[in-house]
Amino acid sequence: MTPDAALAALHVHDGILIRPLRRGPLAHSWLVELAGERAVLRIDQPAAAAMGLDRAAEFAQLEAVAAAGLGPAPIVADPARGLLLRRHVEGEPWQAADLGQAANLDRAAALLRRVHSAQITAPALDLHAALERYARLAGPEASGLVDTARRQLDSCRDPQSALVFCHNDPVADNFVAGPESAGPLWLIDWEYSGFNEFWFDLAVVLVHHELPVSLAARLLKAYFGRPPSAEEAQRLADWGDFYASLARLWGAALQRCSANHP
Repeated sequence: MTPDAALAALHVHDGILIRPLRRGPLAHSWLVELAGERAVLRIDQPAAAAMGLDRAAEFAQLEAVAAAGLGPAPIVADPARGLLLRRHVEGEPWQAADLGQAANLDRAAALLRRVHSAQITAPALDLHAALERYARLAGPEASGLVDTARRQLDSCRDPQSALVFCHNDPVADNFVAGPESAGPLWLIDWEYSGFNEFWFDLAVVLVHHELPVSLAARLLKAYFGRPPSAEEAQRLADWGDFYASLARLWGAALQRCSANHP
């Protein structure tokens, strides 16, 4: 679907397209001028549904995220067509190198702490179900990786650990820093959000960006407000191992899924 057709489908007749923002395998987005303010139009690509992105409850969740001051508010959506129009936040997305800076890592940890403390109603992220979905999509070639990821997840999970609201995809370009150095830091793209163990978000920050092990203690200290214990450092390392396997499996599943849903 073209962006003009998407705006028409959303009954937005005064939107002016400014420029493309992102072209990902699951969704494309554009910056839009709308009634004196800027907005972001997101259009799902065919692989999005096959990869398990459920847009049905997203709008209410995004409203709650915005009310908590954690991310931009939605404007209008058509989940059946994979369309979303949300408010734009001023600032620049971070790059991986930004998270390698200690001060930015502290800011990211503080924001994730706020996310994990937010009183937001959302379903739990079923990581076992995600593994099985990606395993089916990736095919038998990924069976070894799937077995490894299953063992790692079973080892990581703590039945006694309380689940909290998590972003579940806090990669660098989902952090948007305001134009002022002391300005706000936001998270965007909440499509994987849901209740989970908070360790998963911290592991994504550390492992996805291949940050040195020396920064793991910094991340935990910024998050907890104190130096981490050896057990806490090991838990983060274990979750990091699982996330690395999950990310590889996600990539394998997406590659095959995209080939089947061009």
